[in-house]
Amino acid sequence: LKVTRRTGNSMSGDIEAPCGRLSAAAGVLPDNSQFATEPFTGTVGRKIRVKTNCFSLVMAPEGGIFVYRYVISPPARGSAEEHATSEKAIFESVWKSMQKDFGAFVLQCPNTLFSPRDVRSPGAAIGGPVKEYIADPDLHEGIKEAHTVTVRFHDTLTSAQVNSGNVGEAQAVYKHLAKCLGGVMSYTKVGRRFYEIYEQSECKNPSMAVLPGFYTAMCHPSRSYPRMLIDSTYRVLMKNTNVLESLRSALEVSTNEPNPLATTDPEVKDYWLQRCLGATVVTVYNSRCYKIKAVRFDLTPQSKFKFHERPKAANEPKIMSIAQYIEGAYDLSIKNTTQPLLEAYAEKQTERVLLVPELCNITGISNEMRKDKTMISEVLRVAKTAPQERATTILGLADAMSNHLADPNANRSLKSMQVLMEEWRMGLNPKPVEVEARELEDKGSPCVTFAPKEKEYRPEDGNFQRWMRNGLQCPARIENWLFISPAADKGVVTIWLQSVMDIGQVAFKMRIEKPTWVECDHQREELEKVLEEKVTPSTQLILLLVPRKDSAHVYRIFKRATCTRWPCITQVVKSDTVRIRNNIAAVLGRIVAQMNAKFCGPLWHVQLSCDGDSTLFARPTIAIGIDVYVTRDGEHYMGFVASLDTNCTDFFSTAHALERGQEARSMSIKVQESMREALLHFRERNKGLLPEHILAYRSSTSERDWVSIKATEIDAIEYVLSAIKCSNGDGTPYQPKLTFVVVNAKTSVRFFAPKEDAAKKDESERSPGAEPPSRNPEAGTVVDCAEMGLRDVPSFYLISQYVHKGTAVPTHYAILHNTGQVSADVLQRVTNRLSYLYFNCMSSIKTPAPLQ
Repeated sequence: LKVTRRTGNSMSGDIEAPCGRLSAAAGVLPDNSQFATEPFTGTVGRKIRVKTNCFSLVMAPEGGIFVYRYVISPPARGSAEEHATSEKAIFESVWKSMQKDFGAFVLQCPNTLFSPRDVRSPGAAIGGPVKEYIADPDLHEGIKEAHTVTVRFHDTLTSAQVNSGNVGEAQAVYKHLAKCLGGVMSYTKVGRRFYEIYEQSECKNPSMAVLPGFYTAMCHPSRSYPRMLIDSTYRVLMKNTNVLESLRSALEVSTNEPNPLATTDPEVKDYWLQRCLGATVVTVYNSRCYKIKAVRFDLTPQSKFKFHERPKAANEPKIMSIAQYIEGAYDLSIKNTTQPLLEAYAEKQTERVLLVPELCNITGISNEMRKDKTMISEVLRVAKTAPQERATTILGLADAMSNHLADPNANRSLKSMQVLMEEWRMGLNPKPVEVEARELEDKGSPCVTFAPKEKEYRPEDGNFQRWMRNGLQCPARIENWLFISPAADKGVVTIWLQSVMDIGQVAFKMRIEKPTWVECDHQREELEKVLEEKVTPSTQLILLLVPRKDSAHVYRIFKRATCTRWPCITQVVKSDTVRIRNNIAAVLGRIVAQMNAKFCGPLWHVQLSCDGDSTLFARPTIAIGIDVYVTRDGEHYMGFVASLDTNCTDFFSTAHALERGQEARSMSIKVQESMREALLHFRERNKGLLPEHILAYRSSTSERDWVSIKATEIDAIEYVLSAIKCSNGDGTPYQPKLTFVVVNAKTSVRFFAPKEDAAKKDESERSPGAEPPSRNPEAGTVVDCAEMGLRDVPSFYLISQYVHKGTAVPTHYAILHNTGQVSADVLQRVTNRLSYLYFNCMSSIKTPAPLQ
C-alpha cells in the first residue's frame, strides 16, 4: 500500500480538493455506548476464510484529524428549513477563506469542523478561537445580516487512533472520502449509486439492456481499521417500455380505453406512486439517468414555465409549455397531454428536474416481467451475477480507483480527488479484507423432522420439499369451505379441484370435505356480493381462483373484504395454475401445505435447543417478531407475533395503527398491550406455564433508531415483565430474561468463500496473480470477527438461506439487550434454525420465521 506524502499545506497548482458538508442526519453518529459489551464471538462450527467486498482506508503515520467546533453569531434564525438554508448561505460566503486555511475540511452540522491541518498558533489554548470569518450580506443574497463564524480547536485524532477504528464522530470524514472516491470512475451518479449509462450490456432479448454500476460507502465503525465498502449493481433497462406502458401493463388496461391512467381514480393514483417513487428511469431523448422522488399530479406536459435563451442576460424569458419545449429541443411530440409529471432528484438543491413519463424508460424487475418465464430467466441471468463474476467486478473497481489516484496524467477532476487523498494522507488498499467465518451446522443445515414417523432429514441443496411425502406434523380438518372460480373451463377446474383434495387426503392425511362451489365470472364487480351472500360464521376457508386479467384488482378487493368485513382464512390461486402440467404434484402440494399451515397445523419442526445449553428453548421460551410498516402517506403500522409452543410453530399475532405525530409514545403503549396479550395466550396454551426467556427480533431498523428502540420497545417489554407478580414452583419471584435483537436484512456487505476443490490446489497451479474461484458461503455461515463486528454493540452477520442464483446477501444482527446472558454460539444457532420454520417456503429463508 502506497500513501502519497506531501509537505506543507500547498496544493498542486490551482487544483483544490473537494470539501464536504454533512447534515446532522447524515453526519452525527448515534451514541450507542449504553449497549457496549465485550466482544460477542462464538466458537462452534467449522472455521473457514472468506473474502469481503470491504477495502481498508489507511492514514499515513504523519497524518491526523483535527477536530474544531464552530459558532455562528448571531445564529441563523427562522424555522428548521430556513435555519438550514441560512446557515448554508453563511458558509457559502466564507467557504473560500475557510478552504484556504483548513484545506480539504469537512463540516458536520450543527457545530463541528474536521480538517487535516492544525491551524493553531504556537501555545494556543484548547478551546480558544483559532479563526474568525465574517459573512457579509452585501456579498451573498441569501444572508440578511452580518454573521461571524468563530472556529475553536477541540481535539486531535492521531493516525494510530483512526487506523485502529477509534474514529468516533470523525466517521463523517470517511463518509465524505467514500462518496468522493466513487466519483473517480466517471460514472453517472444516481442517488447513492453510480451507473455506466453509455456502455450498456446487451441481452438476447433486444428490448432489454443492463446498466452496470456500483456503490461505495463506509462500513460501520468496528473494533478494527476503517473499511470502505464497494459493491457492484445491475439495473435492467426496458428499452421499449416507458413509464406509461409499464403502468398500463400493471393495471391490465388497453390503450383503447378512454383515459385508462386517469389520476382521479384513487387506485390508479396509488399505482402511479407504487411504480414511480424511488424508481430509476432513463430519458429517451438524451439518455440521462434519474431517480424519482415525487409524482407531480398537479402538473402535466401542458404546464408552462419560464425558458431563458442563452446568453441569459441578453434575452427576456419566454413562457412555454413543457410539451412545446420538448418538441422544439428534441423534435418529439407528446401523445398523452394529461399525464402527471415526475420530479427527479437534482444535482443541485437550487434546481428542479421534471420529466415526462411517456419519454422515460423504466428500470428494474416488475411483477409483469416475472410472469414471462423466458424474460425473467434472461433478466436473472444478467442481473443476478454469480459470486465469481461479482468478486471479479468489485476487485476491478477497487484496482481502477487505486490506479486513478496514482495516475500522473489525470484530468482536472481526478486531480482534485488525488489532492483530497493527499491532504488527508489517506491511501486505499485495493486488496479486499479477508476474515474468519464459521459454518454452524454439521453438513450445512440442521435436521428437519416430519410426522408421523418423527424421522429426521437433512435438506438437500437447501430444499426439503421431497421429504413432505412423509406427512404433516398436524393435519387439518376442513369441512365447511367455499371455492369461488370463473365459469370458464369448468371441466379442467373440476379435475384440478379434485386433485387438490386427493393430495390433501391421501398424501397429507388431511380431512377435506367437498366445498360449496360458486361460479363468478366478473369478480371485480361481483365478488363482494358473492362473499356477502355465501360467507357464514361457520365458514372455515375461502379458496379463490382469480382470472388472469384484473388479478391484482381482484386480489386487493378480496383481501380487503375478508380482513375487514367477513374475516376468514383465505387462499388465492391464479387461474393459470390449473393448466400447469410440469411438476403439478409439487405445485398442488405447496398449495395444500399452505392451507394446512393457515389452520395452525405445523408442517415440520426443527430442534431449537442447543446441546449443553440451559437457556433458549431448553427452558420455556417465547420468540417474538416486531416490525413497523410506513405507508407512502407517512402512517405507521406495527406488527407483532409471538410463538406459543416449544417448536415455535404456533403463533399469536396482532397489528396496530400508531398515532400520527406520536409514533414513539404509541409504539411503547402498543408493545406493552401486545406483550401482555402474548403472555396470556402463552399461559393458556401451556396450561398455566409462563416463559422463562423472551427472545425478541425487531426488523426494519437502522443504527440511528437503536436508542429510541431501547427507550420505547425494550423498556416497554421489561415494564410488562416486571409487573407480573407471581412465584416459581420453588417460591422464588418470577423474573423472566429478555434478549432483544435488531435485524437488518438489506445489507451491502458480501462474503465470498473459495471453492473447495480450488482451495486445495497449490498456488503454483494457478496463473500468477490469479485469485481462486469464489462461491457463496454455505447456509448457516456466521461472521462475528472484530473486523466486521460493530465497535459498541455485540453483533454478527449470518447467511441462513441457500442461494442458487446470484450472490448471497447476509443478514446483520445486533444485540441491544441480553439479561439472560445468552452466549453467541447459542443465539447464532437458534437464529439460524428459526429460519427453517417459515411454512410458505420449504427451505431456509433470510430471517427468523417470527419476522417473515
